[in-house]
Amino acid sequence: MGAVIAPDDWGALTLVGEAARKTVAGRVAIGEVVRTRMATRFFSDGTVPGTVLFPLQFSCWNSNNKNRVAFCKTLREEPVFAACFDAWMTSASSDLVPGANSYYNPNLVTPAWAASATLVAQIGNHNFMKAG
Repeated sequence: MGAVIAPDDWGALTLVGEAARKTVAGRVAIGEVVRTRMATRFFSDGTVPGTVLFPLQFSCWNSNNKNRVAFCKTLREEPVFAACFDAWMTSASSDLVPGANSYYNPNLVTPAWAASATLVAQIGNHNFMKAG
């Protein structure tokens, strides 16, 4: 039987996959998006794994992401995991992107849903949006 991954570790691993090279604010903001999705059940069953693993929502978990196994092996002792874990925990009480449930990098993609979503904040290269 495989190891059980704690809910907070799912959140931190998602930040490793989605935001390892982002600023602290960028990491925290993505953590807020995950938490908003959980609270509102927006592409979510209300749990951390049921949110981050929802099909085609967080690219680091998509089956076509060639790096997804590599970042899953990140150990808690590694600096990038520790930084992402801290950002995940901070996102529980921060308010950098109030109500945002989605984000994207407009330099790389323009998702169809963005046209009907409300811009909440811009952090780094990402637009944080309230969609749906």
